[in-house]
Amino acid sequence: MAACADKLKREIELYGCPPDFPEEEEEEEESSAKPGDIVVRDKAKGKKSKAAAKAGSSKYQWDIMKSLGLSDDDIVKFSEAEHWLDYFPPLAVQDLKTI
Repeated sequence: MAACADKLKREIELYGCPPDFPEEEEEEEESSAKPGDIVVRDKAKGKKSKAAAKAGSSKYQWDIMKSLGLSDDDIVKFSEAEHWLDYFPPLAVQDLKTI
């Protein structure tokens, strides 16, 4: 929670509020393999770590918060770690009660 708040603060400082993130350039793998060749890849050298795979496709904390349906004004409040404690626990209690 504190790490997410700090990351959000850093994004606001670097990219503004609401942030204007730079566009990502996708790196293409160079391959000398010809069509029909069998290519064996080493799983240990994968590009995505387990944590990155779990995080989804969003690179920025702002985008992750946006994907939760929060408005820009609401997201700014999450740059303070205490707001996380005010916002999410009541939602968790509500979800548990519905179960």
